[in-house]
Amino acid sequence: MEKLISYLLAVAILLGFSNCDNTTLNNTGKNVVAEANQRLNSINEQWKQQTLELAQVLENPDLTATQKDGYTIMAYYDADCSTCISDLKSWQKNLIPYFLEVDRAVDFKFVLITEDPKLLDYKLEQVGLPKEYIVVDKHKAFIKTFDFADEKPFNTFLIGPDQEVVFIGSPLISDNLKHFYASSIAG
Repeated sequence: MEKLISYLLAVAILLGFSNCDNTTLNNTGKNVVAEANQRLNSINEQWKQQTLELAQVLENPDLTATQKDGYTIMAYYDADCSTCISDLKSWQKNLIPYFLEVDRAVDFKFVLITEDPKLLDYKLEQVGLPKEYIVVDKHKAFIKTFDFADEKPFNTFLIGPDQEVVFIGSPLISDNLKHFYASSIAG
């Protein structure tokens, strides 16, 4: 089973970063794709099956009470970045409904950093994400633990029912990764 999961992971990674026609990529483009795939592989090898308890990472025991049984999709964003806010809108409009259709019990946590909490409230009101999905990281503790998460391809984590990391990689950047998340959640 583990070999199958590793194989599917490798296929998802390779397909996920090569949505464009490879014949039109020059050598530099191919190298960028290869390096991104290699980095994603390396990150997943390091963190796969490691326990990730958000309450512990953020040193916020109140979060333990909000954890649900089942899968959690966790994404890290800088809320002071307009592109990141646009990504949150895409999650709200497209990905959250898609994953809830796969499994109504899946939970979402968006770990956000900001320099201006009052402006964050306004931005989140515009995005329309439910407040229970939002976790504000006041001390940037998440990024201190997961320094790679400030890069969009690596900012999203699929966390299993036992709080173990199943996969790291953004389903927002690739339909292949989105389908990989869905098949993992569906079992």
